[in-house]
Amino acid sequence: MDTLRESLSSKNVTSVSELFFVIREALSKLNEDCKQTEGKLQQTIEKDASQLEDLIKLKKDLMEKRNEVVEANEKYRKGVDEVMSVISQDTEMMEKLNRLSKRQQRLTRMKAERDCRNIVASCERSLQSDDFPELRKQFNAAMEHHQFLVENSKDLVKSFSEKMGRLGEEIRQCLEESISKIVHKIHYPFNDMIDVKAFLSELNSLSGHLALYHTVAEYSNQGSGNGVTLSAMFEPIYESFEFHFYGPRKTNDVKHPEWYFTQALNWTQNCLPFFEALFQRVSNILVRYFHLFFLIYDFHGQSSSSLGATVYFYKQMNELVQRKTEWMLEQEQIQDDDVLFSHLIDEALAYEEQRREMGMHIEDANVMSLFCPKDILARWINIENETCIAQIDSFLTSEDKWSPRFRDLDEADNFAVCECAESLIALIQSLHSRSHLLPDKNAQSSFSVLRFILLEDFCKRLSQISRQAASPWSEPFPQVMNSIWYIHSVAMEWDEANELSADSKTSALLPETAKLYRNVWSQMADEIVNSTVLQVVELAKAYRRQNWCLPNSSLETSERALTDAFCPLLAKLSAIYVRASEIISKESLRAIFKRITSAVAKTLIDELFDMSTRYSIEGAKQMQFDMENGLLPTLHSIYTRNGLQSLLVTNDKEMDRLLSSIRLLALPQAIAILLKDEIPRLPEVFIGDKLAEFNASGLKKKQEAVNLLHIRADFEVSSALGKTGITHIQFS
Repeated sequence: MDTLRESLSSKNVTSVSELFFVIREALSKLNEDCKQTEGKLQQTIEKDASQLEDLIKLKKDLMEKRNEVVEANEKYRKGVDEVMSVISQDTEMMEKLNRLSKRQQRLTRMKAERDCRNIVASCERSLQSDDFPELRKQFNAAMEHHQFLVENSKDLVKSFSEKMGRLGEEIRQCLEESISKIVHKIHYPFNDMIDVKAFLSELNSLSGHLALYHTVAEYSNQGSGNGVTLSAMFEPIYESFEFHFYGPRKTNDVKHPEWYFTQALNWTQNCLPFFEALFQRVSNILVRYFHLFFLIYDFHGQSSSSLGATVYFYKQMNELVQRKTEWMLEQEQIQDDDVLFSHLIDEALAYEEQRREMGMHIEDANVMSLFCPKDILARWINIENETCIAQIDSFLTSEDKWSPRFRDLDEADNFAVCECAESLIALIQSLHSRSHLLPDKNAQSSFSVLRFILLEDFCKRLSQISRQAASPWSEPFPQVMNSIWYIHSVAMEWDEANELSADSKTSALLPETAKLYRNVWSQMADEIVNSTVLQVVELAKAYRRQNWCLPNSSLETSERALTDAFCPLLAKLSAIYVRASEIISKESLRAIFKRITSAVAKTLIDELFDMSTRYSIEGAKQMQFDMENGLLPTLHSIYTRNGLQSLLVTNDKEMDRLLSSIRLLALPQAIAILLKDEIPRLPEVFIGDKLAEFNASGLKKKQEAVNLLHIRADFEVSSALGKTGITHIQFS
């Protein structure tokens, strides 16, 4: 049925014959599928039958073998019983067999004792001749012999273990001396980069020694083989670190913590390749000669033997640094001197950052954890706060604080960011990168609060500086305004990326900070708008004082010209927009233009349409011409030049209201009279829909539309002519 439905849906069937053809085609396809399925089913049945026959045959063979084993076992038991019955009757034979058994046991013991002596003697000879490869083989044989004794001669295990224990102690001492000689010979730890291939001979010798060292430690149960071998190769680094950075050495200087941080990084970079290659060889030897088929140096469940050695090296090196840093924090000079304390923090941060870049990052090994206790953290934050405030003071008092950050490419900077704002963002990011290395969330949260405090303080300072400007159009008002917009934008990006917040408690602070910057910017934008209104209002009044009770004319739109009094207003508006585009950043220009446009439109509405000014239909058409052919093209041109062509002037609510008001005034007299009588009777909610019929949808309030229709002067003239019987009047 599915096949039939698919065929019918894929073909456009228009007649009964085509329908039957499609059905026959689907049926034939279905028959073919049935034949193929039957063939596969038959093959499966035959295959299963063959496998069943094989299984039955195997079962039969197993039963036969089982019966043979049972019969052989019965024969063996009968033979044993017969032999025992014969021997039990012959007491002399029984005594001889018992004596033979005791002699065999004594012989076995003597052979085992001889083997023990020979093995110990072989190990001692190899040890005396410093033949460590042979010693490794002999010690392996001793371990196998110990296992043999455990299984066959338990009474010899204790004495053999004691001998091997004394021998193991001698082997360990000899190995330690030999390892120390090789280490000193190659000047390990290395202070410079090396080529591991240049030390292949030493690597082979050391790997053999360490493999034997590991085996001896495991056999004698005196510590983990992993621990003793890894520790043996890290011990020279430990001793060198102790020698240089403790005691009466010039390198042990609290004023220069960078010395031991740098040395630790250098040793890591220079010694780790050798360390890894060495213990990879040790692991291979243990598997080959001692049959230890497990990951010897894997501490983190990884499949690479060298990885465990690497992690061990990182941890031990970081423990050296942490112990030294903890000692530094306990010194009186560090506790009394904020400069030395800050220097120690800076070097610790630099060390932790470089350690992560080198791949040494381990969660439970972070030197910055020493700076997370409350007393140390509080001191650190207090120093950071004082330092940041001093830097902000420096930003705001420098000579180039209002200079663009890209002086040669300032046109390419859409945010028009000045130096002081860019410096603040760099300061906040630096503070974040420093605190981000702290392993404690509470400590990170404390730094997050500090960052938000600095951001709010900077905003307040900028707001105070802006009030000192002579006007919103002069420095530093626009620079401050652009800086606030830029910092607000960056804060919003940080909030979206969740960068500066350490936890849920501080995550709410960043939106509040961004809101603060937005509010300050909005207040400054209002000052620009108010300045614009003050410059425009007098020109708008002059434009309003024109005679708008013009006689009717038959002028077409192409024959009209802008009103003379409108040109100064248009020129002033154009100059304001151009000046705004010069001093306001491109990123915030859209918002400023929208505010200015809305304020200008509202000012024109308030000034042009008061009840003291009367309009004839001709005057209203002339004003409509001024707006639609003067104001709108000018603003659109300015928007386009500044890349804001998508921002339509007519989409502004107040501008739409202005144009709708003029269009309502310019309606023909008969329509206007009817509207004047109809609008008061309409509910408020239907006013917009009604006026939309006359392209005046920007008007939403009934009273506003009524007031506009009341200032049509030609209504009164028409009414007066009707009362006197005059049918025509000519305006001079």
